[in-house]
Amino acid sequence: MAYYYANGTSTKVELARADAVGVDLEVAAEAGVPKRWLKRLEHDGRSLRGAVVMLPRAGIAAETEVELEVAGALRPVYRAEGADIIVLPEVRVETDTAKQAREVQEWMSREGAEIVDVSETRVTFRPASGRGEDALELANRCNEQVKPALAQAHFLRVVPRP
Repeated sequence: MAYYYANGTSTKVELARADAVGVDLEVAAEAGVPKRWLKRLEHDGRSLRGAVVMLPRAGIAAETEVELEVAGALRPVYRAEGADIIVLPEVRVETDTAKQAREVQEWMSREGAEIVDVSETRVTFRPASGRGEDALELANRCNEQVKPALAQAHFLRVVPRP
């Protein structure tokens, strides 16, 4: 897996699957995941922005992991350039012109993505599945096919503590 880093040249950065998972506790709670599981995840995980926690994959029982996946609350974690990267189910696209922003909107709607926010040269989408992996895939395909100034999944980047 990889993503395109928007540094003016759209450098492709390789990602390696980390032995960790992210969990969106709000999404899990809304889906009816048992409160005792949520409390355990919150206690055992590292709290990040919003209601997302990160914890070792081994720290989650198989039954809980399946339940979280079905609920749409599991977030993939990758390693790149010394950081853990949690992929959220959102894609931000920036374009150079309003015309290209409209082209991106048309392309994304054909891909089944939902528009979250729009301005003259910026558009934010969610994949229909609500999965982080699909957001990453969608952003990469947008970079390759539409070629906007930037198309990137929303990441939470976790760097080692000093």
